[in-house]
Amino acid sequence: MKAIDFHNVSSPHYIRLISPSGKPLLSLQVGQVLEGKIVNVMDEGHAVLHLEGYDFTVESQTPLQKNMEGAFQVTSLSPQIVLKLLPPNTNRLEGIEKKMIYSLRPDPLMDKLSETLSTFLASERAGPFFPLRETLEHLVKLWTSFSPSSSFKFEPEQIAKMILQSGLFFESRLRGMIDSHSSRTLDEVVHQDLKGLSLKLKAEIKALEALSESPQKLKDIEEMMDLLLGKIEGHQQLTSSYVRGMEEKISLLLPFWMEGRLQLVDLLLSLPSREPEPSERRKFSMLFLLHFSEWGRVSIDVQLMGRRFYGQFFFSSDQVASFFNQELEDLQRRLCQLGFQPEMHVSTRPSEKILEQFISEVKGNHRSLLDLLV
Repeated sequence: MKAIDFHNVSSPHYIRLISPSGKPLLSLQVGQVLEGKIVNVMDEGHAVLHLEGYDFTVESQTPLQKNMEGAFQVTSLSPQIVLKLLPPNTNRLEGIEKKMIYSLRPDPLMDKLSETLSTFLASERAGPFFPLRETLEHLVKLWTSFSPSSSFKFEPEQIAKMILQSGLFFESRLRGMIDSHSSRTLDEVVHQDLKGLSLKLKAEIKALEALSESPQKLKDIEEMMDLLLGKIEGHQQLTSSYVRGMEEKISLLLPFWMEGRLQLVDLLLSLPSREPEPSERRKFSMLFLLHFSEWGRVSIDVQLMGRRFYGQFFFSSDQVASFFNQELEDLQRRLCQLGFQPEMHVSTRPSEKILEQFISEVKGNHRSLLDLLV
């Protein structure tokens, strides 16, 4: 007789669902995640789980507590229905990922952010909206400071400053100012931080709305600030929620002032684990997602493993891809001179597919670039 293999329910994370006769079976799929609650405890090994509107007896080697709520993932359907109790942070991370993914979607209103604020600043020299002028000036001044250095080269100090002022570390900078009893004022910190100025501008808009009915352009600015803050906070929460394991992921937002507007580049940085291992096996990777009005959507995926350098460049424009492909040979030659073993490819991909690739990386269900190339 062929042995039937199923999960060992002695694991503290696995729970066997006992479907009582007379009750309809749930329509389940392996991998499905369900919200459940323990409504009654029968003994040390058995409890009643409320799931999808029904109460089911479950068996677990770990005692379950009454009123305990959590996420349960279906890991097996036959010969037994086995559920896995997920860690508490799982649902939170999934929610953050959804928020992050939503912020990556192209938004026409966000594309007009710089132009709208600059026009508003130029027109509102007096009148009821004059109180916004000072904050707008600080915001535009901060944006223009994100311009690349001459000849489109970035100095390391400039990149570090841009990341520091991108809004990702606003709360940390405030906490540092308080803990160190710094002589810097709150305004000094706020005026040098993208999130701080965005929050201040939004608060001032809210104050004006309370005094009178705001015109549509003021409501548009408020909506733009919400989009910008959502993007910043998506990166903040995503990085803080990644479970430390084989690799550590850091989500960064790089603000650039280019072509007369604010360009926000999404960067996902993966670092090797802190466990000691040979240098040739330590893998670093960077994934950039950006969008330019003339280039379209662009994705740059770079991975470094020892001296082996892998790169994939995806462009939504055939013309831009062709231009970069012509320069690829020179780039590979320079990397060889530095002692690397480069392998790089340039190709075109529809804009929505480029976005899907980045989202897959954020969610962690991507296929490794090393697997694709080696």
